[in-house]
Amino acid sequence: MEGSNELIKRNSEKVEGYILNVKANYEINGLTKAIEVIESLPPEIKAHDKIRKLEAKYEKEQEADNKFFEDISEIRSYEVFKDWLAAGSTMIGEMKLRYQTKNKIGVYATRAINKNELLSYISDEFILTPMRAKAKLVENEVITNDKLDDIEHCYIPIFLLLEAQNPESFWKPYIDIFPKDASHFPIFYSENEMRLLKGLLCLRNIQERKVEIRNEYNRIAQEIPIIGKLGERMFGHYRILVTSRYITTTIKSERTNALIPFLDMINFDAKSQIDWNYENKAEGLIVKAKEFIRCGTQLTKQCEIESNIEYLLTYGSVLEDNVNDELEFKIGLDRSDPLYRDKLHYLEPFREFILYFDRTKRFCYRKLSILLSYLRLKVFNGPLNEVKKLKLSFLPREEERGIINLGELISVENEIAALNKLLEIIKDKEERYPTTLQQDELRVTADANLLSDNQRNCMILGMGEKKVLKYLTEFADSALGPVEVLQRGRRTVLKENTDNELYKVYIDHILTRFLGRLV
Repeated sequence: MEGSNELIKRNSEKVEGYILNVKANYEINGLTKAIEVIESLPPEIKAHDKIRKLEAKYEKEQEADNKFFEDISEIRSYEVFKDWLAAGSTMIGEMKLRYQTKNKIGVYATRAINKNELLSYISDEFILTPMRAKAKLVENEVITNDKLDDIEHCYIPIFLLLEAQNPESFWKPYIDIFPKDASHFPIFYSENEMRLLKGLLCLRNIQERKVEIRNEYNRIAQEIPIIGKLGERMFGHYRILVTSRYITTTIKSERTNALIPFLDMINFDAKSQIDWNYENKAEGLIVKAKEFIRCGTQLTKQCEIESNIEYLLTYGSVLEDNVNDELEFKIGLDRSDPLYRDKLHYLEPFREFILYFDRTKRFCYRKLSILLSYLRLKVFNGPLNEVKKLKLSFLPREEERGIINLGELISVENEIAALNKLLEIIKDKEERYPTTLQQDELRVTADANLLSDNQRNCMILGMGEKKVLKYLTEFADSALGPVEVLQRGRRTVLKENTDNELYKVYIDHILTRFLGRLV
């Protein structure tokens, strides 16, 4: 802070030195100290526009901090929780909880944190794994066999749900800070919120998750009657909250899911500023900073889940502009096709096919090749021997058995028909949505303060699917140009200036190969 003090001495009318001084205090000593420094500034300096903006920024942060503790019971519960951890030699470093939205809090740095700096230490006794929870259930004579081992992810929810009934439980301080409301998870969405998901793939996924949890409850209730008495909704509440907090780590040479107090409050994201490792000598988990972290930054841990569908099902939230968002393409033979029986004779596995598309570069050629293979064969209307002469293969991996990979064009006319069929499928999908991508983007921006968290999540999820459709439309429209040029007798293809990865792959690996056959 010497540089800022020197600047203040040289020219007290300039505020730059004061701003540096305030910001330095913020990074080194935290939010409260920075606000105190602003309060102590000369009135003429404090009134400056830059200082007022900085003060407003810090006051907004302070308001978010205070909002988390609006309820006096939350203050007491959190203080008891911190004392509980401290009594077990667990250390929580320069971090604090901050309110974000109704159902979401975040963990923020209270000062600047250096790379590799120790953030926290969680003692082994506070770490729950499915097998540790099972051992406790066996010890308490709740279960006596291994009948639930195939749903071992339920052991911790079962254990904590039962412990919640015991006011003397060791785990009570932790259980008491669990959210009382889980309505941000889609299995608990209202009918109005579900309507926002009309036409989306996730409707089926949500129903499947509900059935999955109901089946788990029915099995567990048979083995543990008290769970049956507590009810399916209570079990579902614990099941969804607990599993949303799991992290994967290695504990004493065993790779496992684990529930780790305080670390579980750090939100998942595509990027992580922290790293953790269980150390046998320390008998606990060590959490360190992976990079320099500025004061006021939200800490996040990396998420292994990719698509927003799974993200919403698991965590009750979504990531903005997630390129891993998936769109399901379901393609099969048309029974009205005059060649339907002949195609079945030659291509028996080609009854129905599902391919998931996203906007990443991974497997770009493979996915495009498979999609076009099916479309080419779907629209083909000539002698099937023409197809048999080409390189037609079935992918060898067990999970892909029966998937056709036709790596070449059948003909220019067939390729145009296949690309137009793709545009037709895309149009059909778009017409099933009640709103367009442009309407969604406008509403998310214009009504940002009016949308609930759930409404916003639903809209972002829908936008993700529609962005994949837009991506595929851009490809098909771009690809039709050079193919139609070929139809007019030209034998060269010019690359268009486009960032669409599918189009680049199409030109480099598919159309260029076809041109080679024509030479």
